[in-house]
Amino acid sequence: PVELPVDEHGAAWPFVMCDKRSDTSRVPVGVATLERWKSSVESVSHGVASLLDAPGASAVDATGKVWAVGSVKGKALRGRVSLTVDAGLVLEVSGRRVPLVDVLTLDGDDLGLDVGALEQMADRPMVTRVETPDQRRIRVAARVTAVRATGETGFLQAVAFEEDISVSRLKQILAKGPGKKPDAVTLQNAWGNSAASKNAKASRKTLKS
Repeated sequence: PVELPVDEHGAAWPFVMCDKRSDTSRVPVGVATLERWKSSVESVSHGVASLLDAPGASAVDATGKVWAVGSVKGKALRGRVSLTVDAGLVLEVSGRRVPLVDVLTLDGDDLGLDVGALEQMADRPMVTRVETPDQRRIRVAARVTAVRATGETGFLQAVAFEEDISVSRLKQILAKGPGKKPDAVTLQNAWGNSAASKNAKASRKTLKS
């Protein structure tokens, strides 16, 4: 850790305490070499979504501890991918979990994601709690709203792609709210080229740092 004392003239004199030698205490650090970084679950989620070619990430619930970040397609099955805060950052695919750090790669300045490992998880789903129709509709509607907010032209296609269903089936799910007519704007037939559908079969994606 860098200590950052400031003198009476407002000048900073950063240093670190040496823990390697008994005859050394403070080691000066050049101010120009100091950088501060701040991150959040939301920013990491959007980064993972980019690596999955998804149009963006969206919070699954009000706690902000679970984020939908896209989907992957294995040899037989497609699985939604979510980022969860659970004693660290964890990716979940079809009920299977893996620490995010275990599937991130760094090749020079390129941050990558081992999509192949996630695709294998999608092909071996674990039994998880079953959503009720209302729970599914609420979750899917929230995802549609979030993806649309990113400016994605084909937001319905993007979400249908993640859910591994057709756009018409997606509209049916959204339209089944109790006593509520479907939103004509949200449910419009918005065809377009979705970023989520591009290069979906690639086994590894990279993101320039």
